[in-house]
Amino acid sequence: MQKDIADIRKDYKLRSLLESDVEPDPIKQFQLWWNEAMVSNIDEPNAMTLATSTTSGKPSARIVLLKGLNPEGFIFFTNYESRKGNDLKENPIASLVFFGKNSKGK
Repeated sequence: MQKDIADIRKDYKLRSLLESDVEPDPIKQFQLWWNEAMVSNIDEPNAMTLATSTTSGKPSARIVLLKGLNPEGFIFFTNYESRKGNDLKENPIASLVFFGKNSKGK
């Protein structure tokens, strides 16, 4: 019997995120989360979804690897002539999404 897609759900209530607990500086907050990921055995914690769009709004998303972090932002490598390179030249606003799941499925 095939499981209904709508019924697939995992409960993530291990912790809550309160605005009062978040660092005002998003880079510092990410660094805290990164440190937690590193001690939690998360598979490939540096994998992230990079979403870009053209100036006309045509979106594109792909998985890239985080290569560094500094006060100015996140560092990843790309071919400047690739679609993502051209999207970022045309429209430098992008979104990153990290998903962490440790090797024990937690």
